[in-house]
Amino acid sequence: PKLEACTKRVIHSTMDGKVEGQLVKAIIPHCSRTAELYGLPKDHKRDISLRPIVSACDDPVDKLTWFLERVVTQLLPFVPAHLKNTSQFLDMLKTKFPDGFEEGTILFSIDVVNLYGSIPISEAIDATINLLSRHSDNIDMFGLDLDDIRALLEHCLKNNFVRFGQTYYRQTEGIAMGSRVAPPLAIVFMDALESMFL
Repeated sequence: PKLEACTKRVIHSTMDGKVEGQLVKAIIPHCSRTAELYGLPKDHKRDISLRPIVSACDDPVDKLTWFLERVVTQLLPFVPAHLKNTSQFLDMLKTKFPDGFEEGTILFSIDVVNLYGSIPISEAIDATINLLSRHSDNIDMFGLDLDDIRALLEHCLKNNFVRFGQTYYRQTEGIAMGSRVAPPLAIVFMDALESMFL
């Protein structure tokens, strides 16, 4: 109940008078439930460890993360390494290498261990705000400014409460896998990291 009340205050303070009233009304939480933590078996691993997933449906920030996902997803066309699917990747390879690879070429991919759980929240928000500011002319922010988006992201990402069995926790590091805004945030953060490395 405390998080639901706080979420309502944050929504009203950042959105009232800026965002269409019907949209604000639609994302205000009502009769929320606590997100639940469960595990999906990683059956491709030798020890079949569990991937922690947060079922955030109807939690106090769920509808707000839906809204933020609508904003942040618009950034993905500005992330050069982002691929929609395998077909897009294969098409890019055919365009870049129409005659195939040179003999001896080794094609490989790199995976990040525990990507979502390893993303520093503040840096992910900074990366998102920086990319939004560079492409603000092409992004529909629904009447909000960058400070509003930052405040909403901070509220959602720093208030990840979950229940596991009868015990309640707050995730203090990383982004919850299961949050609607997590996938595009992870992509934007990895783009910022890759750009820095390159």
